Amino acid sequence: MPKSKKPVDTLPQSFKTIDEFIEFWDTHSTADYPEAFREIEESVRLRERQHYRVALNSRVGKKLAEQAEAKGVTLDKLVNQLLSAQLRHPS
Repeated sequence: MPKSKKPVDTLPQSFKTIDEFIEFWDTHSTADYPEAFREIEESVRLRERQHYRVALNSRVGKKLAEQAEAKGVTLDKLVNQLLSAQLRHPS
């Protein structure tokens, strides 16, 4: 081992929590653990999504952002949920 290369920590067999997993990979490089990975071939089919731009007044946008944060979802997801519900059950 070259003198400039420091020893690599042993890769844990498992992690007790997702936070432990994140902490490990935040402080380690996958390049140091080539034996832990293998090449695979897999077909991936991406869904096409149409994007629309809609102008909201600032009051509505702010309320939506607050609700999304309170529910722990993205603003996009909340807006899609609300609009889908409205389209299923129009007033």
